[in-house]
Amino acid sequence: MDVITEARLHHQEFTTCLSSLTPQQNITRRINSWSPPSQSFMKINFDGAVASRRELGIRIIARNSNWECLAWRTRCHRFPDDSTMAKAFVALEAARLGHDQGWKHIIIEGDC
Repeated sequence: MDVITEARLHHQEFTTCLSSLTPQQNITRRINSWSPPSQSFMKINFDGAVASRRELGIRIIARNSNWECLAWRTRCHRFPDDSTMAKAFVALEAARLGHDQGWKHIIIEGDC
């Protein structure tokens, strides 16, 4: 499977997971300005949403000091309906992305 097809499938899976959110579960997003990491670091940003059918939608993106996206992940996972555990799980997935890429100096940032 080529990268574009795989990306589309992951995006579709993530969108499907998020579409099952009830209005009470929708989260008001804050608009923050993103600041790049220092030159020797990678910054990994993450976000997640717990859906009503006990699924967790995950979005993770890693960028360097030049604002270049070097890695990303989107997934849906079965997960308990507990926001604290969901946030911890998404942060762990962000750390795994950095580990999988072999990066030694990372900054992990979410909206927890």
